Amino acid sequence: MLEKWSEPGIGQFIKESFSISCKAGEEEFQKLQKEFTQLNSHLEKQGIKLRLGSLKDDKQCSCSLELSLKHMKRDAGKKREYGTHKSIGAVYLYRKEHNSKETALYSGLPLRSYQRRVKKYKEEGRWTEEERAFF
Repeated sequence: MLEKWSEPGIGQFIKESFSISCKAGEEEFQKLQKEFTQLNSHLEKQGIKLRLGSLKDDKQCSCSLELSLKHMKRDAGKKREYGTHKSIGAVYLYRKEHNSKETALYSGLPLRSYQRRVKKYKEEGRWTEEERAFF
């Protein structure tokens, strides 16, 4: 039975539930559990979850497949990481005691982006410890 559900902030999902017969018994079920765990680790990145229920007396186990529609999109767009909320003055003071690489990590930027910003702030005369604007 196909179910559709959604939750604000999380997205839309489609879920299919079915049962599997394990005639060989507990050993086959343990093997199946390991395979599901292995598959799940690869499929979760794509928005797919596999769940296997416990083995019942009639050698049947429930299984569900859940698909996130959010992951079905192309996922295009900006993936740029912006710096942390540190002021120019705080980064300036940190730079006095550390090298450029450490200061770039502290500011939350790649080294080259850090260097470009420092150059820009020096040209504008804003590279001081009193500057309160965000780096």
